Amino acid sequence: MMSFLLSPPNSTRLAAAAIVCGCLSGVAHAGTYTDNFNSGINGSMWTIQTDGSATVAAANNRVEMTLGNTINGARLVLNTAIFGNFDASVDYTLLNWPAQSEAGISLGTGFVDLLASDLPLGLSGYVGGGRLSYSGGEAYSSDLVTSGHQVYLSPTSDMSGKLRITKVGGDVGVYDWNGADWSPIHLYPNAQRDSTINVIELALFRVPLPGVKVAFDNFSITAPATALPAPEPETWAMLVVGIGLVGLRLRGREKSRRGLA
Repeated sequence: MMSFLLSPPNSTRLAAAAIVCGCLSGVAHAGTYTDNFNSGINGSMWTIQTDGSATVAAANNRVEMTLGNTINGARLVLNTAIFGNFDASVDYTLLNWPAQSEAGISLGTGFVDLLASDLPLGLSGYVGGGRLSYSGGEAYSSDLVTSGHQVYLSPTSDMSGKLRITKVGGDVGVYDWNGADWSPIHLYPNAQRDSTINVIELALFRVPLPGVKVAFDNFSITAPATALPAPEPETWAMLVVGIGLVGLRLRGREKSRRGLA
C-alpha cells in the first residue's frame, strides 16, 4: 500500500492523483488547534495506527505510546491535511527509554507534492524532528527523507522537553526547546513547495523492543488559511495510507543508511 504512492505504474498517476485530490475536497480555513488530551483521544481529530503489539492510549491526561514487536511502532495522525505554511509543537516525556536502544520519537509529517515530476505521483517523503537513542548516544534528530536521506543529530541528555516543526514558504525547520527558546535542530531550505500536502503525526518507532514507552502532551498547530477539514472516515483512511504511511517506509530504511548500528 505504501509503495503505491512511491512508485505506482505511470498509467495510474492521474487516477491516484484524483483520489488524493478527492480526499481533500472542502473549504480551506484558518485555524489553530490545541489538544492536551485531558479528555482522551478525540477520534474526530486523530487516527491511531499501530503495528504488532504497539499501543497508543490516553492515560494520565496525555497520550502514552508503547513499542511492540515490530519496527514501525505507533503513530497518532492528525485528521487534517495541510497546504501551505504551518507551525506545530508538542511536549514529550520518555517514560521507559533504554540506552542505545535505537528507539526514536518524532513530530513530523508525511507529504506528497502532486505537481512534482520526478516520481510517478509527485515528490513523496517524510520530514520531522525528534528524540533518538542510538549506538553513539542520545540525541535530538532531524530527518528529511525523499529520494535520499538528510539526517542531523544534536547530542542531548533530555528525558522530557518540547519538539516543533514549521513550514514557511518552501523551508521546513525542526526545533527542540532549550528551556528559554526554540533551538534549531536543522533547517531544510526549499524542502517543499506550495503544492505540497502535509499530514502531521506523532510517532514512536524504529525497533521491535516491547516496553519502550513515551508520552506526548500539549499538542498545538497553526495553519493560516490553509488547513483543510478532514473528509469522511473512509476517504480519510485512503489519504492516510497514501500520504502518512509513506513516512514509515522511508524511516524504515533510515538505520541502514545512517550506519547507526
